[in-house]
Amino acid sequence: MIRFFLKVLFGIGLLFFGVLIGIQEANNGLLKMKGYEDPNFKDAFTIQYDEEKGYKATIFGESVAKKDLEEKREQLEDIATFNFFTEMAKKIGHFIMGIFNKSS
Repeated sequence: MIRFFLKVLFGIGLLFFGVLIGIQEANNGLLKMKGYEDPNFKDAFTIQYDEEKGYKATIFGESVAKKDLEEKREQLEDIATFNFFTEMAKKIGHFIMGIFNKSS
């Protein structure tokens, strides 16, 4: 089962990077067709090395940092979201378990 999940995750990751490469190639094609550099066209995915800050990645012109990802994860954990379908499934599960527990 774990091998299956690893294969699926690898496939999804491979397809994701394939999409990024395709977007980058489309951007390069637009630049060749246009004939000149336009600062409004940004690369789909770039990695730059800075001696002071280390590696810096950008996706669609937006900077991606480990600190940003950790802040977003903390924000998601802080938000107490209510999922209607999950709550209904829990109630139905408890109801069915109650029926089978009473009959046995």
